[in-house]
Amino acid sequence: MNSPGVIRDFQVVNHLKLGVGAQAARNFVGHDLAAAYGGDRWGGIGFVRLKID
Repeated sequence: MNSPGVIRDFQVVNHLKLGVGAQAARNFVGHDLAAAYGGDRWGGIGFVRLKID
C-alpha cells in the first residue's frame, strides 16, 4: 500500500493548533484478491485534528 498525505496546521491559541488534512491510498493486491476489491484500489480520507504543543 502506498498512502501519501498532507496536513496544514493553524494556530488557534497558545499551545493549541487545529490541523486540516487529507490522505490518499493506493492498494496493491494479488490477482486472487482483485475480485474482492471490485477493481477499485483507490481510497482516501479527509480529517481534522487538535494538537497541544
